[in-house]
Amino acid sequence: MVTGTTPADVISNDLNENSDISGSGQISIDSVTIVCGEGTATVYVTYSLTGVTHFLFFVFGSSSLERDIVEMLGFTDALVVFVGAEEAELMLSDIATVYGDGIYWLPAHTFQTMIPTVEVVTPQQTFTYSNITELSGMVYYASYASEESL
Repeated sequence: MVTGTTPADVISNDLNENSDISGSGQISIDSVTIVCGEGTATVYVTYSLTGVTHFLFFVFGSSSLERDIVEMLGFTDALVVFVGAEEAELMLSDIATVYGDGIYWLPAHTFQTMIPTVEVVTPQQTFTYSNITELSGMVYYASYASEESL
């Protein structure tokens, strides 16, 4: 018995091997920057669209891409501010106040895909992580310490 593959089998196998949770396999997250503020955090994500996904974005708009990006990042409760062909902006509002006095808690987070570069920017410091799927929670001050408070 001779077995072979048809073009449809090759395409199907290629899609299965290269697919991500978006189902398209055509979105590649490049970086995520989380800028922490007073009770909120802004998430900036850069990504690449390849193949048909780029074409579909221009034909049908951002609604499908928006859903895929939010799902890949795992920020299901985020407010989507902007989605473009190469970048998106989301707003997180689940930042908790800790002890008052401008001290906040950025909760731990699990991304639904590996992120090559993640930066967390607080008014005091920038933390950079490489190739992560989980981000530990952290406490930060929402403003720079003034000389009067030192």
